[in-house]
Amino acid sequence: MKRILSIVLTLALLLTALPLALSVSAAETTIVFKMGNDGTASHADGSTSTTYKEKVSDYELSISSGVQLYTGARDAKGNGCIRLGSSKNVGSFKFTVPADVTSVIISVAQYKANTAQITTNGTTKSITTASNNGAYTDITVDTTTNKTVNVATTSSGKRIMINTITFVIPSDDSGCEHEYEETARVGATCTENGSITYTCKLGCGDFYVEPIIASGHDYEEIAREDASCTKTGSVTTECTECGDEVVKKLPKLQHTYTDGKCSVCQTTNAVFEFGANKNVTEHTESTTAISAYTETKNGQTLTLTVTTADKIYKDNWDAIGNSCLKMGTGSAVGKFSFVVPENVDEVIISASGYKATKAYLTINDVSYNTDKAFSNNGEYVDFTVDTSSNKTVTVLTTSSGYRAMINSITFVVGETTACTHENQTTDITNATYLKDGLKVVTCDDCGEELSRNVLPEATAAPVVYTPSYDAATNMLTINWTYSDDFVLDIDANTTFKLFYKLGEYEKTIDVPNTVSGSVIFEGFNAARLDDTLYFGLTATITDVDTDKFNKAAAGQVVASTLVDGDSDLGKLMAAINSATDEAAVVAGQVNNTADLVSNTMKADLKAGTLDLRFVASQDLITKLNTLGKEGRTVTLTVTIGETVTKDITIDTLKKVTMVKITGMSFEQFNSIVTVKLGFDYADNANNFETDVVEFNCGEIIADTDTAVANAFEAFMK
Repeated sequence: MKRILSIVLTLALLLTALPLALSVSAAETTIVFKMGNDGTASHADGSTSTTYKEKVSDYELSISSGVQLYTGARDAKGNGCIRLGSSKNVGSFKFTVPADVTSVIISVAQYKANTAQITTNGTTKSITTASNNGAYTDITVDTTTNKTVNVATTSSGKRIMINTITFVIPSDDSGCEHEYEETARVGATCTENGSITYTCKLGCGDFYVEPIIASGHDYEEIAREDASCTKTGSVTTECTECGDEVVKKLPKLQHTYTDGKCSVCQTTNAVFEFGANKNVTEHTESTTAISAYTETKNGQTLTLTVTTADKIYKDNWDAIGNSCLKMGTGSAVGKFSFVVPENVDEVIISASGYKATKAYLTINDVSYNTDKAFSNNGEYVDFTVDTSSNKTVTVLTTSSGYRAMINSITFVVGETTACTHENQTTDITNATYLKDGLKVVTCDDCGEELSRNVLPEATAAPVVYTPSYDAATNMLTINWTYSDDFVLDIDANTTFKLFYKLGEYEKTIDVPNTVSGSVIFEGFNAARLDDTLYFGLTATITDVDTDKFNKAAAGQVVASTLVDGDSDLGKLMAAINSATDEAAVVAGQVNNTADLVSNTMKADLKAGTLDLRFVASQDLITKLNTLGKEGRTVTLTVTIGETVTKDITIDTLKKVTMVKITGMSFEQFNSIVTVKLGFDYADNANNFETDVVEFNCGEIIADTDTAVANAFEAFMK
C-alpha cells in the first residue's frame, strides 16, 4: 500500500494546519491522542484516576493500572494533559498498542519546573522541558515486538506532565497510484475528535484519516443556588450542544454578627473563619509560616499559640475560594493550640485534606481523618471537641505530607449566669477642637461594654484673652491662656498667629505653641481708644482639613473700656473724642536764632502725629549752593526727648521741608523736640552742624488754651 509522494506531501501540509490528531508522511501514519481537553491558560493538577481512554478513528488508547495518575490536568498554556506522580509517590501506568503500531511517541514535560525523569519499558530519560512553558520532549518507544508500553516516574517528587501519546503505523509500499474516496466518517463531539477515512478506490487497500477536531463545550447557566453563612452555593451550567452539565461550587458567606448573634443564621456561636473568602477556581496558598494569630468574632477571641517551626500558614484559599489555615508541609507536621473561655464547652473544627490527599489529625490526643473531604472540592468534615473541663485544645497533623486545611473553628457558647455588672470602669477621651470625645462604660466582671456615648467637639472659645493698655509707654498688652480642650490639639505641627485690629490698623505676629503667653504691641495710639479693638488667635494644624480646624477665636472690646473714665487719661480721651477735628489739633510757632531756618509745628493728639515744617533762610541756601551740588549730603535729624525719631538724608535742602512723626504717645507729646541740620561736602572735608531749633512740644500744646489742651496739661501733671 504505497502512497504517491505528491498526495502524501499535500496531506502532510494540510494536517499541519490542524490540531494534532493524525499526520501522514510518505512512510508512515500517526494517530495522536491529546490526553484531554485544552482549557484556561493556568496550571491544573487534575483528578486522581486509574484509567484513561481516548479514541481516534479506529484506534483506541486504553491506559490501565494507573498509580498516582491524574486526568483532566493542564499546563500553564492551557494544553490538556495527564499528570503522573506526586510530591511523595511515584506514578505509573501501562497500555497495549494494536498489532500494526510499530512505535509510540510520548510527549512529556517536567511538572511545572521541577526536576523530572521518565522510564518507558525499562529505559530512563531525564526531562528538561517544563510545563510552565508548555514545552514538551518526545520520547519514542519501539513496539515492533513488545506491544505493551509501561510508563513510570523514577522517584517521589519527580512528577511529569504528558501532553500527547502518538501511535506510529508504517505504510505499505505497493506501487499503486492511489485515488482516494471517503469511506467512513465519525462525527466530532464537544469532547471527542471525529475523523474522515479515505480509502484508495483502485483496490490496493491503502487509506488515510483526516481528523475532525472536537468543538469544545458551549456552556450557559441553567441553575443557581446562592451560598449562605451555613452552606456553600453552586452554579450549574449546561452545554448547548451536548447537554453536558457542570456544577461549580460557590464558597460559603461569612457570618455577620449584630447584638451577639449572626444577623443571617441567628447563631450565637463565634465562628472564626481566617480571613475573607475569594472568587477563585484553584488552590491559592501562602509559603510563609506564621508566628501568631488572633481573631475576634461575636465578643470571643481566638488566639493561636504557634511558632514558625509549627508550620501553620494563613492567607490560603481552597479550590472554590473558602479561606483556610494550612497545617504542615510535604516534609513537616503542622501544630497549633489555643485556650477557650470558661463559657465555651465545645469547639468544632472544620477540616479537609490538602487538595486531594486525606488528612490525619490528632486533637487533644484523639485521632481523626478527613476521609473524602478534600479542599480541591471545597468540602469539609466537622470534628467536635469537648472543652467543658479541659479548656486547652491542641491540634496537629500526624505525619509529614498529610497536610490539612482548616476552614473554621467554632466556639459553642454555653449558658452563663447573667452578670449584675456591679463593678464598672468609665473611660473618657476628651473632645477637642478636631474630633469628638468618647465616654465608654465597661463591666469589670464580664468585660461587656455597657454604654458608649460620643462627646461632641468643643465649641467654647479655645483661648481666653485679657487686654490691657499703658498710656505712659504707649503699649497694648494681650495676655492669653488656652482652654484645656484646645491644649489637646497642640503638637509640633501646630502653628499660631496672634492678631489685633483697631480701626484700619492691623498687626499679626507669630506666637509659640505653648499653653499661655502674652504679646506687647508698641506704638499703640491711645487717642483712638474709642474704636473697637479686635484680637484673636489663628491656629493651623498641618495635614488637618482647614475647613475642620482653623480657629480664629477672636475677641472684641471697645478700647476705651481699658481706661478708667474718671482718670486724667479718661478725661483727656473724652475731650479728644468729643471735640471736632480742628479743635483737637493744636499748633505752635517757633523761630530760630541762627538765621538758618524757621519752624512751624502741628500736633494731632488723636492721630498720634507731629508735623514739622522747616523753612530755610536765604542765607543758609546761599551758603549751601556755594559748595556745589555734587557730593553734598544734607541731614535733618529730629530728636524727641532721648529718642531719635527721624533721621532724613536729602540731596538739596529745599526752601520748605516737611517732616511727619507718627506713633506719638502722650508722654512724647510732652517732650523736648530738638532739630539739627548738618551737611558734609566730601572733597573739601567741610563739616557744618548747628542747633536749628529746640522747643517743648507739651508747653506749646498747653498754651493753646483749649479743652483738649487743658485735659492734656492735667494728664501730664
